[in-house]
Amino acid sequence: MTDAAAASRILTLVFTDLADSMALKMQRGDQSAGELIARHRAHTSQLAAQGVGRIIDWAGDGCFLTFESPSAAVLFALRLQQVHGQEPDLPGVRVGMHLGEVSERIGRDGDVAQARVEGLAVDLAARIGFKRPSPWIAGLHFARGRVADAIAAADECIAKGDSALDRAQAHLQRARIRLRSDGATARADVEADHTAVLALIDSRGIEGIRPELHESRAELARVLGDDAAALHELREAHRLNAAMGASGHAARLARELGL
Repeated sequence: MTDAAAASRILTLVFTDLADSMALKMQRGDQSAGELIARHRAHTSQLAAQGVGRIIDWAGDGCFLTFESPSAAVLFALRLQQVHGQEPDLPGVRVGMHLGEVSERIGRDGDVAQARVEGLAVDLAARIGFKRPSPWIAGLHFARGRVADAIAAADECIAKGDSALDRAQAHLQRARIRLRSDGATARADVEADHTAVLALIDSRGIEGIRPELHESRAELARVLGDDAAALHELREAHRLNAAMGASGHAARLARELGL
Protein backbone atom coordinates (compact mmCIF):
# COMPACT_ATOMS: atom_id res chain seq x y z
CA MET A 1 0.00 0.00 0.00
CA THR A 2 1.46 3.39 -0.96
CA ASP A 3 1.39 6.52 1.22
CA ALA A 4 -1.50 7.88 -0.83
CA ALA A 5 -3.58 4.70 -0.61
CA ALA A 6 -6.21 4.36 2.09
CA ALA A 7 -8.08 1.37 3.44
CA SER A 8 -11.42 1.45 5.23
CA ARG A 9 -11.35 -0.51 8.49
CA ILE A 10 -13.37 -1.00 11.65
CA LEU A 11 -11.14 -0.27 14.65
CA THR A 12 -11.53 0.48 18.32
CA LEU A 13 -10.17 3.98 18.90
CA VAL A 14 -8.80 5.05 22.26
CA PHE A 15 -7.78 8.44 23.61
CA THR A 16 -6.00 8.86 26.95
CA ASP A 17 -5.46 12.10 28.84
CA LEU A 18 -3.87 12.84 32.20
CA ALA A 19 -6.19 14.65 34.61
CA ASP A 20 -5.14 18.21 35.54
CA SER A 21 -1.73 17.85 33.87
CA MET A 22 -1.38 21.60 33.36
CA ALA A 23 -1.97 22.23 37.06
CA LEU A 24 0.59 19.50 37.81
CA LYS A 25 3.22 21.28 35.70
CA MET A 26 2.47 24.62 37.33
CA GLN A 27 2.65 23.19 40.85
CA ARG A 28 5.68 20.92 40.48
CA GLY A 29 7.60 22.48 37.61
CA ASP A 30 8.37 21.03 34.20
CA GLN A 31 11.16 18.72 35.31
CA SER A 32 9.27 16.96 38.12
CA ALA A 33 6.03 16.81 36.13
CA GLY A 34 7.97 15.61 33.09
CA GLU A 35 9.32 12.65 35.05
CA LEU A 36 5.76 11.63 36.03
CA ILE A 37 4.52 12.06 32.46
CA ALA A 38 7.46 9.98 31.18
CA ARG A 39 6.42 7.16 33.54
CA HIS A 40 2.84 7.45 32.31
CA ARG A 41 4.00 7.28 28.70
CA ALA A 42 6.16 4.24 29.46
CA HIS A 43 3.21 2.46 31.09
CA THR A 44 0.96 3.38 28.15
CA SER A 45 3.47 2.10 25.60
CA GLN A 46 4.10 -1.14 27.49
CA LEU A 47 0.41 -1.90 28.03
CA ALA A 48 -0.42 -1.05 24.41
CA ALA A 49 2.23 -3.50 23.22
CA GLN A 50 0.94 -6.19 25.56
CA GLY A 51 -2.59 -5.64 24.27
CA VAL A 52 -1.50 -5.58 20.60
CA GLY A 53 -2.52 -1.96 20.36
CA ARG A 54 -0.92 0.69 18.16
CA ILE A 55 0.05 4.17 19.31
CA ILE A 56 -0.91 6.48 16.46
CA ASP A 57 0.00 9.82 17.98
CA TRP A 58 1.08 11.59 21.15
CA ALA A 59 0.11 15.15 22.07
CA GLY A 60 1.89 16.02 25.30
CA ASP A 61 0.52 13.54 27.82
CA GLY A 62 -2.43 12.62 25.60
CA CYS A 63 -2.27 9.50 23.46
CA PHE A 64 -4.30 8.23 20.50
CA LEU A 65 -4.27 4.44 20.04
CA THR A 66 -6.10 1.82 18.01
CA PHE A 67 -7.01 -1.77 18.85
CA GLU A 68 -8.34 -4.56 16.70
CA SER A 69 -11.12 -5.42 19.15
CA PRO A 70 -13.15 -3.62 21.85
CA SER A 71 -12.18 -6.24 24.43
CA ALA A 72 -8.48 -5.54 23.91
CA ALA A 73 -9.11 -1.80 24.25
CA VAL A 74 -11.13 -2.24 27.45
CA LEU A 75 -8.45 -4.49 28.96
CA PHE A 76 -5.80 -1.87 28.11
CA ALA A 77 -7.87 0.87 29.76
CA LEU A 78 -8.48 -1.16 32.91
CA ARG A 79 -4.80 -2.06 33.23
CA LEU A 80 -3.72 1.55 32.71
CA GLN A 81 -6.14 2.72 35.41
CA GLN A 82 -4.85 -0.04 37.68
CA VAL A 83 -1.22 0.96 37.20
CA HIS A 84 -2.02 4.58 38.00
CA GLY A 85 -3.92 3.46 41.09
CA GLN A 86 -0.90 1.49 42.29
CA GLU A 87 1.39 4.53 41.96
CA PRO A 88 -0.28 7.30 44.01
CA ASP A 89 2.09 10.02 42.82
CA LEU A 90 0.84 9.57 39.25
CA PRO A 91 -2.13 11.80 38.35
CA GLY A 92 -5.42 10.27 37.33
CA VAL A 93 -5.89 9.20 33.73
CA ARG A 94 -9.01 9.53 31.60
CA VAL A 95 -9.64 6.98 28.86
CA GLY A 96 -12.31 7.22 26.18
CA MET A 97 -13.00 4.79 23.36
CA HIS A 98 -15.21 4.38 20.34
CA LEU A 99 -15.70 1.62 17.76
CA GLY A 100 -16.04 2.94 14.22
CA GLU A 101 -15.06 2.90 10.58
CA VAL A 102 -11.90 4.84 9.74
CA SER A 103 -9.60 5.47 6.80
CA GLU A 104 -6.13 4.11 7.45
CA ARG A 105 -3.12 5.26 5.43
CA ILE A 106 0.11 3.35 5.88
CA GLY A 107 3.34 5.35 5.81
CA ARG A 108 6.04 5.22 3.16
CA ASP A 109 7.56 1.81 2.43
CA GLY A 110 4.66 0.10 4.19
CA ASP A 111 5.64 1.44 7.60
CA VAL A 112 2.67 0.54 9.81
CA ALA A 113 4.20 2.49 12.70
CA GLN A 114 3.64 5.67 10.70
CA ALA A 115 -0.01 4.94 9.88
CA ARG A 116 -2.51 7.79 9.77
CA VAL A 117 -6.01 7.03 11.01
CA GLU A 118 -8.71 9.50 10.02
CA GLY A 119 -12.48 9.90 9.95
CA LEU A 120 -15.53 10.99 11.91
CA ALA A 121 -15.09 8.08 14.32
CA VAL A 122 -11.74 9.56 15.43
CA ASP A 123 -13.38 12.88 16.30
CA LEU A 124 -16.13 11.09 18.23
CA ALA A 125 -13.55 9.08 20.16
CA ALA A 126 -11.68 12.27 21.09
CA ARG A 127 -14.85 13.89 22.41
CA ILE A 128 -15.76 10.78 24.39
CA GLY A 129 -12.24 10.68 25.80
CA PHE A 130 -12.26 14.24 27.06
CA LYS A 131 -15.99 14.52 27.94
CA ARG A 132 -15.58 18.29 28.04
CA PRO A 133 -14.45 21.10 25.77
CA SER A 134 -10.68 20.83 25.43
CA PRO A 135 -7.98 22.87 23.64
CA TRP A 136 -6.53 19.51 22.55
CA ILE A 137 -9.53 18.90 20.29
CA ALA A 138 -8.92 22.22 18.51
CA GLY A 139 -5.33 21.19 17.88
CA LEU A 140 -6.45 17.79 16.60
CA HIS A 141 -8.76 19.41 14.03
CA PHE A 142 -6.09 21.88 12.92
CA ALA A 143 -3.49 19.14 12.47
CA ARG A 144 -5.89 17.53 9.99
CA GLY A 145 -6.42 20.75 8.06
CA ARG A 146 -9.93 21.40 9.35
CA VAL A 147 -9.53 25.07 10.25
CA ALA A 148 -13.22 25.88 10.75
CA ASP A 149 -13.68 22.89 13.05
CA ALA A 150 -10.54 23.84 14.96
CA ILE A 151 -11.78 27.40 15.54
CA ALA A 152 -15.20 26.07 16.58
CA ALA A 153 -13.60 23.68 19.10
CA ALA A 154 -11.51 26.51 20.55
CA ASP A 155 -14.61 28.72 20.75
CA GLU A 156 -16.46 25.98 22.64
CA CYS A 157 -13.62 25.56 25.13
CA ILE A 158 -13.45 29.32 25.71
CA ALA A 159 -17.19 29.42 26.38
CA LYS A 160 -17.53 26.19 28.39
CA GLY A 161 -14.06 25.18 29.58
CA ASP A 162 -13.87 23.72 33.09
CA SER A 163 -11.05 25.98 34.24
CA ALA A 164 -9.43 29.34 33.57
CA LEU A 165 -6.37 27.44 32.41
CA ASP A 166 -8.38 25.53 29.79
CA ARG A 167 -9.91 28.79 28.54
CA ALA A 168 -6.53 30.51 28.37
CA GLN A 169 -5.06 27.55 26.46
CA ALA A 170 -8.00 27.70 24.05
CA HIS A 171 -7.42 31.41 23.42
CA LEU A 172 -3.76 30.72 22.62
CA GLN A 173 -4.70 27.76 20.44
CA ARG A 174 -7.19 29.92 18.53
CA ALA A 175 -4.60 32.67 18.10
CA ARG A 176 -2.09 30.13 16.75
CA ILE A 177 -4.62 28.68 14.32
CA ARG A 178 -5.62 32.11 13.03
CA LEU A 179 -2.02 33.20 12.56
CA ARG A 180 -1.05 30.07 10.68
CA SER A 181 -4.18 30.14 8.56
CA ASP A 182 -4.70 33.85 7.85
CA GLY A 183 -1.35 35.48 8.63
CA ALA A 184 -1.25 39.21 9.24
CA THR A 185 -4.93 39.68 8.38
CA ALA A 186 -5.76 37.93 11.68
CA ARG A 187 -3.89 40.55 13.75
CA ALA A 188 -6.91 42.12 15.47
CA ASP A 189 -8.43 38.76 16.42
CA VAL A 190 -5.09 37.41 17.65
CA GLU A 191 -4.44 40.51 19.76
CA ALA A 192 -7.93 40.12 21.26
CA ASP A 193 -7.07 36.55 22.24
CA HIS A 194 -3.81 37.74 23.80
CA THR A 195 -5.69 40.38 25.80
CA ALA A 196 -8.14 37.74 27.04
CA VAL A 197 -5.28 35.46 28.15
CA LEU A 198 -3.59 38.32 30.02
CA ALA A 199 -6.88 39.10 31.80
CA LEU A 200 -7.22 35.46 32.86
CA ILE A 201 -3.63 35.40 34.14
CA ASP A 202 -4.15 38.56 36.18
CA SER A 203 -7.58 37.62 37.54
CA ARG A 204 -7.08 33.90 38.16
CA GLY A 205 -3.36 33.73 38.95
CA ILE A 206 -2.45 31.20 36.26
CA GLU A 207 1.11 32.51 35.93
CA GLY A 208 2.35 29.24 34.46
CA ILE A 209 0.85 30.12 31.10
CA ARG A 210 2.45 33.58 30.84
CA PRO A 211 5.53 32.29 28.94
CA GLU A 212 3.20 30.75 26.31
CA LEU A 213 1.55 34.14 25.89
CA HIS A 214 4.94 35.71 25.17
CA GLU A 215 5.71 32.98 22.62
CA SER A 216 2.38 33.61 20.92
CA ARG A 217 3.15 37.34 20.84
CA ALA A 218 6.51 36.50 19.28
CA GLU A 219 4.80 34.49 16.55
CA LEU A 220 2.49 37.44 15.80
CA ALA A 221 5.46 39.81 15.67
CA ARG A 222 7.26 37.54 13.20
CA VAL A 223 4.19 37.39 10.98
CA LEU A 224 4.06 41.20 11.05
CA GLY A 225 7.76 41.40 10.16
CA ASP A 226 8.82 42.92 13.49
CA ASP A 227 11.87 40.81 14.29
CA ALA A 228 12.96 43.04 17.18
CA ALA A 229 9.61 42.63 18.95
CA ALA A 230 9.67 38.86 18.31
CA LEU A 231 13.15 38.62 19.84
CA HIS A 232 12.03 40.62 22.89
CA GLU A 233 9.02 38.35 23.46
CA LEU A 234 11.09 35.17 23.10
CA ARG A 235 13.66 36.49 25.57
CA GLU A 236 10.91 37.24 28.07
CA ALA A 237 9.44 33.76 27.58
CA HIS A 238 12.90 32.28 28.18
CA ARG A 239 13.43 34.39 31.32
CA LEU A 240 10.07 33.39 32.80
CA ASN A 241 10.52 29.69 32.03
CA ALA A 242 13.97 29.71 33.62
CA ALA A 243 12.65 31.50 36.72
CA MET A 244 9.79 29.01 37.04
CA GLY A 245 12.11 26.01 36.77
CA ALA A 246 10.66 25.00 33.39
CA SER A 247 14.07 23.80 32.26
CA GLY A 248 12.91 21.98 29.13
CA HIS A 249 11.12 25.02 27.72
CA ALA A 250 13.97 27.30 28.79
CA ALA A 251 16.51 25.10 27.01
CA ARG A 252 14.40 24.99 23.85
CA LEU A 253 14.10 28.78 23.79
CA ALA A 254 17.80 29.18 24.57
CA ARG A 255 18.61 27.13 21.48
CA GLU A 256 16.20 29.20 19.40
CA LEU A 257 17.75 32.42 20.72
CA GLY A 258 21.30 31.14 20.27
CA LEU A 259 22.13 31.56 23.96
